[in-house]
Amino acid sequence: MRIHLSFALALLVAAPALYAQDAPATPAAKAAPAPPKFVDTDWPSIPKDKLDVDVWAKRHAAILEAEKTQRPNLIFIGDSITHRWEETGTRVETDYVSVFQHFYGDRNAMNLGFSGDTTANVLWRIDHGELDNIHPSVAVMLIGTNNNGAGRTTPAPRTAAAIELIVKELHQKQPQMKVLVVGIFPKQTTPEKLAIDHAVNVQVAHDLAADKLVTCIDVGPIFYSKDGTLNLDLFADQKVHPDHPALHPTAIGLRMYAQAIEPTLAKLLGDTPKQWP
Repeated sequence: MRIHLSFALALLVAAPALYAQDAPATPAAKAAPAPPKFVDTDWPSIPKDKLDVDVWAKRHAAILEAEKTQRPNLIFIGDSITHRWEETGTRVETDYVSVFQHFYGDRNAMNLGFSGDTTANVLWRIDHGELDNIHPSVAVMLIGTNNNGAGRTTPAPRTAAAIELIVKELHQKQPQMKVLVVGIFPKQTTPEKLAIDHAVNVQVAHDLAADKLVTCIDVGPIFYSKDGTLNLDLFADQKVHPDHPALHPTAIGLRMYAQAIEPTLAKLLGDTPKQWP
């Protein structure tokens, strides 16, 4: 009996597969372990934008536009804590604008705070025009807390080095400007993060002590009760979302912050310290 050629070829092709089905299974080879994930510990000092975040991109563009006509004498650089100076509210705890106007309204101040910013974002903003067309005499800077958190841990020396780099770049843009570096605020977080933030504050103050144009100040103690625990009444987060940690001061907390830096800031500006009524 003749076997059609195409049928014979089909048998030859199928034979290995048929054999494989009958053959005893061999143990699967173990997958090679994944290579360790690379973590760039220098990222805090590498400028990075957030132009893919619409509100961030629009705020940056708006500041550049405003600086075409405004000539601030005092600027505030930072993250969401600084950004909050622009919030209004019907209660004393939520009316940040009134506090800002009381202390800074007649000082020709401009707010360059961006919610969520890290040191890398501030460096990018400096590199992309936010200090190019203005000539302020004093900058108040509070930055660094977002370098740690959201699953990210950055060694204190890296964040401190980035803050010091920001100061250097500020002076490259504005050689005459005095900089008041405010230490990272305490918050309701892990002991590890609190220790890192404290170490950042200590190192920055030490490293910049000899710079005559820089003053470092740590107002952290104002946020603690007499028993040494964080005064949660001075934070806004849990008043809105009870399950959230206390991270952002209320308007009362920021008023206490403004009062704490006022003697130093007034001296840098060459004017009279303001009192809260």
